[in-house]
Amino acid sequence: MEQVLEYMCGLDLESFWIHFNTDVLSDDENPAFDYRYREGLSFRNTELLLKKLLGTDKISGMSLTIYNPKLDTGGEIAKKISHCIIIGHYLLTFLSRNNSF
Repeated sequence: MEQVLEYMCGLDLESFWIHFNTDVLSDDENPAFDYRYREGLSFRNTELLLKKLLGTDKISGMSLTIYNPKLDTGGEIAKKISHCIIIGHYLLTFLSRNNSF
């Protein structure tokens, strides 16, 4: 995770766009996608990564893809994905309001 942040912040670019495909999550934690990947990220690691990425001054926006609600009949996976994004957004909003960038 730290290597990704170092690489991104070292590039001579104004900003980045996060394209969050939920199929990077572990199949054990996120069965709500069609492509199976057992060794993906946990929700906890995803939340930490999003917090760190959104805590930089280089993120201009984010999109979310690869979620199949038919495979999430109880809606629990959607809640966990939303939680990851909300935590990251809250951090970004808090830091920008307090001029902590």
